[in-house]
Amino acid sequence: MKMEVKNIVLIVDDNIENLNILSQILEDHGYEVRIATNGKDALKSVDISNPDLILLDINMPEMSGYEVCATLKLKAGTKDIPIIFLSALIEVTDMVKAFETGGLDYITKPYVPEIVLARVKTHVELYKMKQNLEKLVDERTSELRRVNEELISASENLKENYLELEEAKEKIEDKELRIRSISDNLVNGMIYQLIMLDDKTKKFTYLSDTVKKFYGCTPEEAKADANLIYSRVPKCA
Repeated sequence: MKMEVKNIVLIVDDNIENLNILSQILEDHGYEVRIATNGKDALKSVDISNPDLILLDINMPEMSGYEVCATLKLKAGTKDIPIIFLSALIEVTDMVKAFETGGLDYITKPYVPEIVLARVKTHVELYKMKQNLEKLVDERTSELRRVNEELISASENLKENYLELEEAKEKIEDKELRIRSISDNLVNGMIYQLIMLDDKTKKFTYLSDTVKKFYGCTPEEAKADANLIYSRVPKCA
């Protein structure tokens, strides 16, 4: 059976009676409670592991609730922890300072259990929803990054394959051209290559050995004097 994970609330107050009251309210409704009696101990507790919410007294010796809140908001790993301030009597200026420091809400003393539970429940649920949303965004971002990398890789492979096909096509066309050239210069089993010189005279640059069989001269003789066979080669005449 899967064990239920309890939401953790850190209560920070220098008044033991207030700690006991809030702890009892929250523990009776399934929350795991951690306590600290001053700001420094609260920061040490958070360094060990993040709670899901902090109930933070404003007026404490040595380090006020405002200072604790400001310190937590400066750190990337703790800046998103929801903080609800606690105060016996809160003035408008105190409320403004609480929100400006980074607090999300406040609860006045004496504590009414229904109000405490309602506000704690609301902010813990919002915190969890934000965490889940950020996790989902990270997962989707990672998936999109992976798909994008695969598309880039596939595109590069297609480009490479296209270039290879173009190269193969050029080689085939070159071979076809050579074959066509040989076919055009094939007469009576003799293969030849003929060029036109600047003075308009023609010269054989290549003749196969079959020239002797059909025209009675060697390839070297015909290349030296094209007239020996030029007029007698049908495709040349």
